[in-house]
Amino acid sequence: LHDALPIYYQIYGTKEAGTIFTSPVVGINIIGVVLPAAMAGTATGTLKVHLYLGSSGTLTLLATSQPVAHTNVGAGKSVTVFFGGSDQIPANSTVRIALYNGSDSSSNYYQIFPTTVDGTAASEALQPFGGSTQLTYCTSSCTTASNWTQVATGYEPFTLLLDPSGEFVAPSVGGTY
Repeated sequence: LHDALPIYYQIYGTKEAGTIFTSPVVGINIIGVVLPAAMAGTATGTLKVHLYLGSSGTLTLLATSQPVAHTNVGAGKSVTVFFGGSDQIPANSTVRIALYNGSDSSSNYYQIFPTTVDGTAASEALQPFGGSTQLTYCTSSCTTASNWTQVATGYEPFTLLLDPSGEFVAPSVGGTY
């Protein structure tokens, strides 16, 4: 048996949720992220992604994505978000990719659906980024590392949109596909 994950994690107000991982041995330029998300109730706030660096103390907010309007978030869809430009994630860094919605409420919110993995060391080692990928969520003051909780038996699937040479201009809005 392994730890059971809730079916979803709510994202509203000061609650953020996503994935934490250790970046590769080289720095990477990121222009955007694709990850599954859904709206519950009648959320009206815009959905964004925060990109945090650090593992203790005060986290660095490296980037905030362009907004995705609530009308572009539906059930069972992936959300594609872009940052204002190409941001570099340093090598061997602790990175959090977290969905954020600064408004709405416990009855109207966005949610993620994490992938569950077996809690054995062998299974966790098969997760992306050398087994460092874990579900992470925060309920208050998300720039403080101690306010985040990690769940080793799950993670929010994601795709990094990379810009190796920094030549691409990010679109001004995100959407769902």
